[in-house]
Amino acid sequence: MKLTVISKTPVQIWRDSSVKIADIWKKKGFLTTEETQKLLLASLKSFDEDDFDNLSLKFRTSYMFTITDLIEQLTPKQFCQIIPIKKDFSGHKWGCKDYFYTRDWIEKNIGWDSKIPDGFQFLMEYWADDIFNLSSWMMTVISDNQRRQSGKSLFKKFAEENGIKFHTLEEFGSE
Repeated sequence: MKLTVISKTPVQIWRDSSVKIADIWKKKGFLTTEETQKLLLASLKSFDEDDFDNLSLKFRTSYMFTITDLIEQLTPKQFCQIIPIKKDFSGHKWGCKDYFYTRDWIEKNIGWDSKIPDGFQFLMEYWADDIFNLSSWMMTVISDNQRRQSGKSLFKKFAEENGIKFHTLEEFGSE
């Protein structure tokens, strides 16, 4: 038996896997549930915010919609098979999401066996480290699109609409 040394990072290995499955998608025109799960897992595991931040806003936006569209092909039960809800049970103590929050939200709003109707909202409500990082990045992409359209980020628009004044380093001068 001959062993081959793989000199790739885990992100590169996941990225190669997602490319192979995407090629299957292009050839067949559709994916089975299992293939969708594999592509989604590979896409989520190969996500590296630093790599994506250097890409065009159009590409980042397209990637974001591709991920949410893939999520909408699955049920919460199928999604949990590839990215389990983080087993963190102290959300009530800190006023944040945890395992119980996510489980209850799914049961109340979707059900475990129904297709996910809104992939973006699902990501925003889901509790897992990989998902938290991705959803935070997605909010940045949305904010960048908002800034391109109006000249103001989501945060700045929110602050203005709610009478919140914030200061910038430029106001204080550089040191």
